[in-house]
Amino acid sequence: MTAKRFHSLLAGCLLSGAIAIHGGTPTLAQTPALVTTAPTPRERVEALWQGHQISVILAGLLLGGYLGVLWLRPLWLLKLPAQDIAVPWTTWKLPLSLVRWFKYRDCVLDTWVNQHWQVAQGEFLKLATSLY
Repeated sequence: MTAKRFHSLLAGCLLSGAIAIHGGTPTLAQTPALVTTAPTPRERVEALWQGHQISVILAGLLLGGYLGVLWLRPLWLLKLPAQDIAVPWTTWKLPLSLVRWFKYRDCVLDTWVNQHWQVAQGEFLKLATSLY
């Protein structure tokens, strides 16, 4: 660092008040410390709620609707397309892995088997069998 550059840096610090001269020796000026406390978990939740009310409500309705269909009419989920689903009014798409996870839950497949096992068993018993 050159002397000219050092002097300009020192002058900038003096003008900004970062360095105070007491008794001929430069010292760093004491700035009052700002005491900040970390927000409590309740305050963080309230801040998130204020910023994302609509998103949280829509996500809750979507989850509640899915769980209601899963509980009352699980076979309706088999009518979901077997490809990426486009989210309405956006350019987003739900990937195929999520569609499969929603569509092929155990209770959905159990309901399908319970509905179709008698027909399948009757057709199976009609098949000709041989031991050789």
